[in-house]
This record gives sequence, structure tokens and C-alpha cells, in this order.
Amino acid sequence: MTTRGLLILLVAVGAGTAFGVLALRDPGYVFISYGNATLETSVWFAVAALVLLAGAASVLLTLLRRTLRGRSRLSAWSRDRRLRNAHARTVRGVTQLAEGNFAAARSALEEAARDVETPVVNLLCAAVAAHAAGDAPERERLLASAETAMPNAGIAVALARARLQGNDGEWRAAQKTLGQLLTDHPRHPGVLRLALECSRRLEDWETVLELVGRLKKLRAIDGNALEDATHAAWHGRLVASRDSATAADHARRTWKAVPKGLKSDPLLVRAYAETLFASADADSAETALRTAIATDFDADLVELYGRVRSGRPNRQLDAAAGWLETHPEDPTLLLALGRLAMASDEPDRARTYLESCIGVSASQAARAELASLYLAAGDVAQGRRLLEQSLEAGRAVRGRDD
Repeated sequence: MTTRGLLILLVAVGAGTAFGVLALRDPGYVFISYGNATLETSVWFAVAALVLLAGAASVLLTLLRRTLRGRSRLSAWSRDRRLRNAHARTVRGVTQLAEGNFAAARSALEEAARDVETPVVNLLCAAVAAHAAGDAPERERLLASAETAMPNAGIAVALARARLQGNDGEWRAAQKTLGQLLTDHPRHPGVLRLALECSRRLEDWETVLELVGRLKKLRAIDGNALEDATHAAWHGRLVASRDSATAADHARRTWKAVPKGLKSDPLLVRAYAETLFASADADSAETALRTAIATDFDADLVELYGRVRSGRPNRQLDAAAGWLETHPEDPTLLLALGRLAMASDEPDRARTYLESCIGVSASQAARAELASLYLAAGDVAQGRRLLEQSLEAGRAVRGRDD
């Protein structure tokens, strides 16, 4: 027996002895009456009974605490087990989604959503799986479930819906989805970026420029992407002006609004000049092209310049001839000069330019233009030979493209 046990035994014996002596000396008297029932006993018996009852109550409380603790541990174990299983199903679902097994992925992810701590993630992934399987109603049901599961994730759910609609080419529907988001969250970078992409797809150039301005202030978009979107918007507006009843005036107003730094961009200059040219304002088109080419020689602008027929073709020809000093063997410039010389009624000069062009490049267009010169001069054989060469060159180019 240990020292502690021996001490407890000695205390118990001493207490029992003292209790016995006191009980024999004076047992006392206790009388309890309740209704028609009475209880009579000695004081010491009553004390002993109370001690025993207190001990029994203590034992019962200890047993109850242990039982509850055991049930709590069982509940925690069960909860941990459900979480582990849900995590395993989530991993399996994401893996199946990546592998293209969309039906199984959707099922696994939705099942796991019941037990994971963040069901919205599972439900969004399940919606992606349903979308990939081509089940739009199921996609919408899962997105609605995700929004219900976590109401404060409304932005994420709406953005996911808009992206999935866009992936299906439903850009009008995506724009409608984003409309309320733009009103409620006008400075949210993710909303603005997706709205920008949506507006570009729908060729809503006014909105593109407005969104570019917002994103630029927030510094929420890559500089190259910002520049690309701005360029596309102004180009789109210039092209769209051709559908106006007053296309030339519309194009001029649009060009006036183009930022100064973009007015030297060859694609924008070409779009502007083509609209003016198509609207029978060849003089304004010629001026715009000549100014741009003199600043920054661009082959596409030179090619268009050769097809524009202004009211002063001789001046136009002289301006183009001046560019030969810095670009003496440029085939595009030589072709443009040949066409301008023909428009200025200078066939000999035109023939020289066109032959020079053919000498430095296998230009199908130059051969066709030169053929028309020979035919106009009555040299049918030479004209037919050049036309055949032009057709053969065209077939060769198409063959390489195929």
C-alpha cells in the first residue's frame, strides 16, 4: 500500500471511530413530517444518509459528464469523417472536371457541397461542369444554389454566370447579367474587366471607351490590354460611321474626338480615309493619307493612297513621287505611282512605274494594271500575256495559302 493510501485509511478509521463515539454518547433526534408521512431517526443516521446521497450524486454527475464527453467525441469524429469524405469527393470531382468527365464531376461536387464548410466553391465548380456538359438549366440551378448557400458571394456567382454565358457566345445575356453588378459595384475591377470584354464582343464601342476610362482610374487593367481596347474602340467607331446617312460628317466628328496620340496610328488613319473615300470625299481622304504617310511611311496607307482619286490627281502623283527618294524600290509605292500616273493620263510614266514594280516583286496587281495599259494602247498580245501571268500568280498565291 502506498503512503497516500495508508493516510486515507487512517483518516477513515479515525473518522469512523469519532463518529461511533459521538453516536453512542448522544444519538440525537430528527423528526421529518410531510403530509401524512413522517420520518423519525437519529441525527447521526441522517448525517450519514446525506453523505451517502452526496457521494451517489457526485458519482452520477461524473458518469453523466463522461457520457456526454464521449458523445461529443463521437460527434466530432463523425463530423471529421464527413469532412474527410467530402474533401475526397471534392478532389475527385475537380479531377473529373479536368479530365472532361463532366456528369460525374457535377455529381461528386454537388454531393460534397452538403458537408464542406464552403459549399459555394463546390457548387460553382459543379455549375461549370454542367455548363461544359451543355446542360444550361442545370447550370442555372447550381448557380442559384450557390447564391443561396452564401448570399454574400453574389458578385462571384454573377460573374461566373456571365463568364459561362460568354463562353457560349451569349454576350447579350452576359451583358444583362452584368448590368445590375455595374450599378451596384461601379468600381469592382473584376466586374469592369468582364463588362469590357462583353462590350468589345458586342461592338458597343461607346461603352468600351467608358469602361476603359474607369479601369484606367482604378489601375485595374494591364497597360497593353488598355491600349488594345482603346484602339479597337476608336477603330470600331470609325468603321461604324460608314453606316451613317452622313458617313463623311460622322467620320470627321469621330476623328476629331480621337486622342491626339492615336491619330498617327495607320489602322485608324486607314479606317478614317476609307470611310471618307467611300462617301465620295476623296479630297479629304487624300489629305489624311498624305499627312500620315509623310509622317510615318506605311505600306497599307500607300496602297490605299494609290486608289484614291482626288480632284487634283497630278498633285497627288507628285506627292507620291516625292516618297521615292527614301523608298526607291518599294513595290507598294511603285504600284501606287503606276495607278496615279494612269489616273493623271500619263501612260508612259505609269508603264515605267508598273514595270519597275514587277521587276522588284511578283505583283499580280501590277501585272493586271500594266495589262490594262497595253490593251488600251491596242497591244492585245502583250496585254493578254500579262493577264495570264497575273492569273497564274494569283493561283500560285492561293495554292500556298491552301
